[in-house]
Amino acid sequence: MYRACLITLAGLHLIFKKYNYLFSFVLFTLGCLCFISEPLYRSIDLANTPLVLANYITTKNGSVFTILPWIGYSFFGAFLSTVFFRHLHRKHFELIAIITFFATGFFLIFQSSPMLIRLYLLTDIELLKQSAYYNYLFTRLGDTLILFGVFYCLERFLRQSIITRIGEKTLSIYVIHFIILYGSFTGLGLNRFFRKSLDLRKLY
Repeated sequence: MYRACLITLAGLHLIFKKYNYLFSFVLFTLGCLCFISEPLYRSIDLANTPLVLANYITTKNGSVFTILPWIGYSFFGAFLSTVFFRHLHRKHFELIAIITFFATGFFLIFQSSPMLIRLYLLTDIELLKQSAYYNYLFTRLGDTLILFGVFYCLERFLRQSIITRIGEKTLSIYVIHFIILYGSFTGLGLNRFFRKSLDLRKLY
């Protein structure tokens, strides 16, 4: 899934590399569309699609991180990177970024659902109401932004810490934990032996 996200982002960058502000807008818009349209593909069943392709889209066959909706987080992450790239060297940027992380994070956690309902009342688009009633994506994004704010506050203390060294190995950790939990490559994982007593998806 992460490879597909990286390829998508690289393709978008090639298309919009000369239009930085437009690139930011496209990334933000695509992220919002991925999250808001989640009810449309939440229970999608691709029974007649080859398994190797279906697992990128549906969780019916045991996939955990399908490309939708999780690519939405990649879009928002890339959007943040374009903002940082443009403004990182401006005066008081760090303070403004921390305040923005916390303010936006709390807004998404506590106000994103009411905002979607208000938009539904204005537009009468049923999808907005459905998204508001099962709004785990925007709230998780809010949690993530608050964590960004916390770590940005502690940046000067963490630069040479063990946490930084662990962060450099996140891809390896991701692959190893999927091998252990879900049996990637080997077919033998904890999920196979504890499926009836442990729902590992609840961990996410």
